[in-house]
Amino acid sequence: MRRLLTRTTRPIGVLCALLMMTSTAPAADRDPAKLMAAMQDAMVPTQSQLTRVAVSLYKDGAQEATRTWQALVARQRFDDGPRTAIAMMAPEATRGSAMLTAPRPEDGDIGLWLFSPSERRARQLAPLEADRHFLVTDFNYGDLGLAERRFVEPRLLGEETIDGRKTWKVEVAPADDWYYSRIVTWIAQDTMLPLKREYYDRAFRLWKVVEVRDAVVDDVPTVLGMRIRDVQTKSRSDWEVRAVSYDGRGVDKADLSATALGELPRQSFWQVVGYAHDGHVAAALAN
Repeated sequence: MRRLLTRTTRPIGVLCALLMMTSTAPAADRDPAKLMAAMQDAMVPTQSQLTRVAVSLYKDGAQEATRTWQALVARQRFDDGPRTAIAMMAPEATRGSAMLTAPRPEDGDIGLWLFSPSERRARQLAPLEADRHFLVTDFNYGDLGLAERRFVEPRLLGEETIDGRKTWKVEVAPADDWYYSRIVTWIAQDTMLPLKREYYDRAFRLWKVVEVRDAVVDDVPTVLGMRIRDVQTKSRSDWEVRAVSYDGRGVDKADLSATALGELPRQSFWQVVGYAHDGHVAAALAN
């Protein structure tokens, strides 16, 4: 079923309109490593998730976005692991560019492929680090569920309630991390999606705070928006889902592969989120 979201849609209205699921994590299973793994699985569902998103960067506490990107995002977890393909729509300088995160055939680690229209091919980078920045925003690939972070010493700090929802509070120390001393995540017990995340720098000072809006769409826990604030530099980045669909027909694994990145923006399955083949949002579908 297709769901279209616009700028005028209020987050609270969306959340109230959609039914929340009952808890997917047994109360007795409080192993923090398993909770983190379940959260990672929830970020990329087994159903094909198609979204149209806007990503904005705000510098130095400014109220107006410094830069904004429009993108199409396809996610699906296959038998060999999670895959996410992103096709850039705007600004014009980025149109036609695409990226893919997927298991690498040689070792199963998550890799990153970038497609440039000028080069007309996809380049594979080294195994994707969770802390690599997405575009030039404050988001890293771990925030967006595109890469899994390796960690040591996971600890369950207890349960807390955020906006009436019960959460697991888990602290991890990233393995071989040059940026963060620890990360604290609040995982919603009803969806297993993260509701909040705090990053601390190597001096154990609070550095970044991520807040997540979610809802259940077509029985699937879904991230509708994310906001990350750098409390030290006062910058901010927003990830806003404008349209989302769980297409029952699914997406072929071959369409979420490095060899298909050049054709990604022209795939017909984007029509379910209001994107036409000529690269413009179809007005009829946006209503």
